[in-house]
Amino acid sequence: KQWYQRRVEKDFDSSEVEWTKLNSVKLPADGLSNIEMSDDKMLLNINNIADQNAGVYALFIPSTETSELVEVILYSAVEAGKKFYTVKEGGDVTINVEINVVPTPAADKITWVKVPNKKLNGDRYSLSEDKTSLTITGVTAKEAGTYRVSVKFEVGGKKFNKSSDVIVQLEEEEEEEESGLVM
Repeated sequence: KQWYQRRVEKDFDSSEVEWTKLNSVKLPADGLSNIEMSDDKMLLNINNIADQNAGVYALFIPSTETSELVEVILYSAVEAGKKFYTVKEGGDVTINVEINVVPTPAADKITWVKVPNKKLNGDRYSLSEDKTSLTITGVTAKEAGTYRVSVKFEVGGKKFNKSSDVIVQLEEEEEEEESGLVM
């Protein structure tokens, strides 16, 4: 839930208060049913934020010459479902991440590297079309290590670069115990 409230020192009639999303959509509007206003229209609530809510909103009160822009930037960046993946040597592993950025960035803004900064070359690596999953086949000690997924995005003219690290480790082999019998 995100909200914005503006206090005005001058007297005004609440019927003249206007909120507009800066694509010329006057609020309240169809398709933005999760936005509520208080009776005096000075409190704007956005519930269950979705892609269509990202953007810039404008508050305008003509008689008081009050106007203000409110930027709604929505992101929690990149989240890996798991931080550690354990795989048997020669096995396959798929790393899944969730990109929590609104609006959702294009796949070309999402990159994967093996830390420190090695590109993922070779046929052992494959990415899903939206780049939210990395599959490594035939994992060896060479593929074990830390992988970083990064997403670059821009909201309201501001540029962001957020990342998350995931560790792929080989499953340790259990050593067979000797029976202690002497022959």
